[in-house]
Amino acid sequence: MPEKKIAGAEYRVEPLAAKDAYLLLTEIIRLAGPGAKHLPGLMAILSTTDPKERFLADVAAFAACSEVINVHGASAFVDLKQRVISTAQVKRPSGIYDHLDLEDDFCGDLETAEKVFDFVMEVQFGNFSAGSEANGPVALAMIIVRNIFRIQKSAR
Repeated sequence: MPEKKIAGAEYRVEPLAAKDAYLLLTEIIRLAGPGAKHLPGLMAILSTTDPKERFLADVAAFAACSEVINVHGASAFVDLKQRVISTAQVKRPSGIYDHLDLEDDFCGDLETAEKVFDFVMEVQFGNFSAGSEANGPVALAMIIVRNIFRIQKSAR
């Protein structure tokens, strides 16, 4: 079972059964679909350092997020994030691993929640979630899903 230390805590993720992994991928594609027309701008987030291009990429990301949220509602996106994060386990002070709960384990710390989300996606979907090397519809959907919460951070 892959393990990773994030923000001082040890996390581990057990790969999903194939059927469950495909169901999760399907949900990611469904959720991200409305934002797909903004993918060129989102892809720029992954590669540009030019401030003007970065701004345009951020605008495209905001537009994609708005599309996704308008179509599905904010709770659908948060539910997906929670579902993904809850597949990970954290080593508690007692030394026992326990499943995560978005609300209890990451209150006031969305940055760590996103790092755990990325770790889970990396374990569950490998190359499908590999940043700028990602390809295919699943990878493009993940780019949308992975960047929705990151937009505020990149705009700073």
